[in-house]
Amino acid sequence: MTIIRAAGRDRCRRYGTEAFVCLQLRRAARCSVETGAVLAFC
Repeated sequence: MTIIRAAGRDRCRRYGTEAFVCLQLRRAARCSVETGAVLAFC
């Protein structure tokens, strides 16, 4: 179990920014579906 947690922490450090952006995009997409809003990427 400790090995898995350590590997997870390393991945989080390595991909932290990308993971954060991905989670924000998923949340925005969910809101978009719920409200009918459009997501625009510039």
